[in-house]
Amino acid sequence: MKIVEETKTNNNRDYMIYYSAPFDANKNMGVYYNKFMEILPNDDDWAVFFDSDTMFTTSDFGLLIEGAIDRCPDASAFTCFTNRVACTWQIAPGIDKVSNDMLYHRTYGQKIKDHYGSECLYIPPDAPWLSGMFLAIKKSAWRKCGGFVEKGMLGVDNWFHQKLNETDQKLYLIKGLYIYHWYRNNDTEGKAHLL
Repeated sequence: MKIVEETKTNNNRDYMIYYSAPFDANKNMGVYYNKFMEILPNDDDWAVFFDSDTMFTTSDFGLLIEGAIDRCPDASAFTCFTNRVACTWQIAPGIDKVSNDMLYHRTYGQKIKDHYGSECLYIPPDAPWLSGMFLAIKKSAWRKCGGFVEKGMLGVDNWFHQKLNETDQKLYLIKGLYIYHWYRNNDTEGKAHLL
């Protein structure tokens, strides 16, 4: 993985960012994702999807996302650090994965934001599949991938990561963006609500 060090500033943003915590009563997340992406007006616009059991830990999270988009104009998608998730490269360095103390997580989020800002880490095609608890996607990238697979709740994020790789698109991790993730309170076997 390679850190993107150059900084670009886009004071005249020509894109919009739309935020959503996806939900589908039929437990088919690909359907929700595709319908949401369709309503974005322009190919340069971005959708930011975050699981309902996540929480941004700094109030200026949007500035970090904008900064990452401006810093990495070749990006098709972004993810970020978190406290617990199946994909180990998304786990924040030195984080207490067991703690549910929100003050601890907000303090950690501020610390990592102050240290890294919108610095990004390029995720190479041979990296393990990402976990989609946070995913920012450019509409043109979604279109190039042919949309999301519509096959239930689990594996949709992995499928999309694979499609990004197959279509030679770039995924980055925003190093200064940290979100708390409840993630079934570490009960990785408790998936009944997802099936």
